[in-house]
Amino acid sequence: MVSSLRHLRLTPLVLVIGAFLCISQRSLAQDTQQPPTAAPPQNEQASPADNQAKAAAARAAFAAAKANTPSVLAGSDLARKYYLLQAVRQKENRTNVPGVASTSLGNVVTADVITAATADQLYEPFGAVFDLLGSFSDAGSGAFPSAQSGIQTEALGRVEWESEHYGYANVTKLGSEVDYVRKLDFSFGGTIGLYPALVLENLSSTSETIAQPHNRPMFQDAFQWQIGPKLNYPLYSHGEATFFVNVGQNFLINQVTSFKEGDNTVTATPVSNGVGRTAAFGEAGFEAKILSSTIWQAHDNKYDNLRPLFLVATGVRKDTRLSGSGDLAGYDHAQDRLFFRFFINLTKIIAYNDQVNKAAPASVRFGVDMDRGLISQRVPTATRFFVSADFNIMQVFKPSTTAQ
Repeated sequence: MVSSLRHLRLTPLVLVIGAFLCISQRSLAQDTQQPPTAAPPQNEQASPADNQAKAAAARAAFAAAKANTPSVLAGSDLARKYYLLQAVRQKENRTNVPGVASTSLGNVVTADVITAATADQLYEPFGAVFDLLGSFSDAGSGAFPSAQSGIQTEALGRVEWESEHYGYANVTKLGSEVDYVRKLDFSFGGTIGLYPALVLENLSSTSETIAQPHNRPMFQDAFQWQIGPKLNYPLYSHGEATFFVNVGQNFLINQVTSFKEGDNTVTATPVSNGVGRTAAFGEAGFEAKILSSTIWQAHDNKYDNLRPLFLVATGVRKDTRLSGSGDLAGYDHAQDRLFFRFFINLTKIIAYNDQVNKAAPASVRFGVDMDRGLISQRVPTATRFFVSADFNIMQVFKPSTTAQ
């Protein structure tokens, strides 16, 4: 009886456990069963025969463009060649064949068009000019007279160079014309050569007594280099504005200078203010220029940009040669200067036009470069007048191969 009761009590428990195990086994079977899936798509790979066919087609297209390019260039004047130069550089004219561009005259090889433009002096990645300058300078004032009573005259020479304008864009229009996009671009450039440097001198003479022998301003010949970046913005088809920063050094050719004042010989020695023969300088400012050619040509041939029809610039300059220490103790902020420059190109006044022309081989210009104290006027205003003749260095090394 007791065993029967125990059996009855255990039966419901056994039934519940059995039912749970049955359900668990079915759920496990359902979870472990993977649903049928479609086979992953196979990547279609071109067969070797297809690759060979595409390569052969590309070679044939390049050969056709290579054969077409000389005939297109031979039948083109400078304006057409310049238009082709712009066309092959535009992204929308690139074909699926590397190095081939589509133009209105058929497919052409980009490198051959650029080579032809370079040969015709329509395009250079860098530009450089050599300037031969005649300088007429004065550095004194009534309160602080110059070391020399007369105008200083010097013959100097230097090289000025500039890079490509990175980020600028020329565009083609109306099937045969070129235009520009008004946007900021970046370039860099500099100068290297002989240029007059403002120096404060201590004067001495064995034959006369000098009334003001100390800290007299004058110009001395110096070997100068400078380099810096530029941000350029086209103002109109013949004009551009630029913000520039330059750093450089002046190295005095002679540490001691002698000159005649009447019948007397005067010796000038740079002041002792902790600065040696070499002095660093830095400057920043704005310039605006008017170009004789269109701005898209000037950006490409570089010479017209280096030698515009008219240029005006102003800014601030820090010249460590005028540092206020030693002999210049008490000359506060003497090294802080304000500069103003302008140049007019005498040979380009009559060359102002919109036509496509080769870069000019040379030019003649007149200019003024002056600076004065920004805060203190203890160091007087210094003025340099220039008459210069320059020539396009790139034409010397890569003369034109065709007539204009």
